[in-house]
Amino acid sequence: MVSEYRVANTFCLLLLWLCSGCAVQAVDEFAHDVALIDGTAAFGQEVPPVARVDILDTTPAMRAFATQATHGTHLGYWRVKRLLAVMMEDGFFTNSYRQDATYTASGTFDNQMGNCLAYTNLFIALARSLGIEAEYQMIDKQPTFDVDGEFIVRSNHINVVLPGIRLPGELHQKMTVDFNVARPDLFASARRITDAQAEALFYINLGVTHLYEREDREAFAYLRRAIMIDPVSQDAWNNLAALYSKRGQHAAAVKAYRNVLALAPNTQGALAGMARSLRVIGKNVEADAYAVRVRRYVERNPFYHFAEALKSIKSEAYTEALTAIERAIDLERKNPRFYQTRAIAAAGLGDQQLARLSLKKADLYQARLKRLESDLIHHYN
Repeated sequence: MVSEYRVANTFCLLLLWLCSGCAVQAVDEFAHDVALIDGTAAFGQEVPPVARVDILDTTPAMRAFATQATHGTHLGYWRVKRLLAVMMEDGFFTNSYRQDATYTASGTFDNQMGNCLAYTNLFIALARSLGIEAEYQMIDKQPTFDVDGEFIVRSNHINVVLPGIRLPGELHQKMTVDFNVARPDLFASARRITDAQAEALFYINLGVTHLYEREDREAFAYLRRAIMIDPVSQDAWNNLAALYSKRGQHAAAVKAYRNVLALAPNTQGALAGMARSLRVIGKNVEADAYAVRVRRYVERNPFYHFAEALKSIKSEAYTEALTAIERAIDLERKNPRFYQTRAIAAAGLGDQQLARLSLKKADLYQARLKRLESDLIHHYN
């Protein structure tokens, strides 16, 4: 069981942009196709990776801040609590969340703002400067869907786990620090990742930002650096494949997607992207096989039907919305958001009885989640 110290005012999603849509090759074959990762396949010439930076580097001002904030406290738990309290007092969490604000530890300290990865970098750096063991922890979230069929997007969240800190009176619980006002799914899986994996995610995030801005060469330089740091990062390869697909270089995209699927054969963004790119280059039989796998996945995924329902509500197609959200509920009966959506669809159709029933169910399952949350998570003021 994990106990958590939560900090408000910094909502974060670590975005990994995956273009939509099995052959398996060995991981050690990745580096053999040099053109795929040196820039020549994309731009006809080598594109150097961005310069590497130390995302956990601390300045004298940062170390002095951490030392002064925890002066007079010796127990690990109270030092962590005091450090967070002083950070809040000094305004570190007063600025609004910025999805694209991926900073190093020192950059976050100087800007006093950032996304969850930025704040996690900062806190780990400060904690380690005090001799406190602090590690990265990845929270895997459910994918979201563009139901027009172009994208499957996976949004991850990252926080801090403190393996050596135990809460007073609860010696069997680890402490986590989460810079997020919106709690991730209670049932989402959590896993520790290495500093190198977190550093790769830092460059992936920056690469994705450039990809959204249509700055392909800059995006490539960041993704290349991520792959150099973590050659088996499925997210780096997936985003690289998305870049090739976006540029219409589908043969290269297929090669990159094959690397993703060698690492994680059921990565839905890669399967969908593979289907699209194979079809563009005329390999329709193989494309159909991947498309079938994607369709089977989305049909069994309640969040796909939830996305369809939201899209239909937006266009006031309430009959279609009700059909879609009923499918979602059939697959996952205890999600309060699904019942809230059904209430909207039912109200749009004039079925007030179903709308009231749906809201009651939503309240019921929301209350159950809150009770479960109070059993699992401890709040400290």
